[in-house]
Amino acid sequence: MRKVLLYIAQTLDGFIATNDHDLSFLDSFNGNEQIAQSFVTLNERVDVEIMGRKTFDWVIAHGDVSLEHKVYVLSHHAIDHPSAIAYHGDFSELIETLKSQPGKDIWLVGGGEIIKSFIEKDLIDEYQIAILPVMIGD
Repeated sequence: MRKVLLYIAQTLDGFIATNDHDLSFLDSFNGNEQIAQSFVTLNERVDVEIMGRKTFDWVIAHGDVSLEHKVYVLSHHAIDHPSAIAYHGDFSELIETLKSQPGKDIWLVGGGEIIKSFIEKDLIDEYQIAILPVMIGD
């Protein structure tokens, strides 16, 4: 059966983004062989990504949306991207539907509000959290 996987990086002080939703602190780890291999393994393991609208907008602005996976964006607004689908229903129903279909695992990308909702509804099957040696809190 498919699993929902939270695969995410956080800072030493427990943040996954800055207050203005910026993820550029991750850029300093580009080229790290261990992180790169971990990401390759992740991409081979999943075929669906789920993310919130703020995360999606940031990813689009930085040209990082995968075209190899189906992407569900949890949003009440339309999405204009060839591999993204806006979803505004119950998260539990989406997960139940995806798990009932054949396929690989499902990557919960973020952001924080979405992750919190998934934790509260006990929808995450596996956690992979990298703690990066930086601090961005205020």
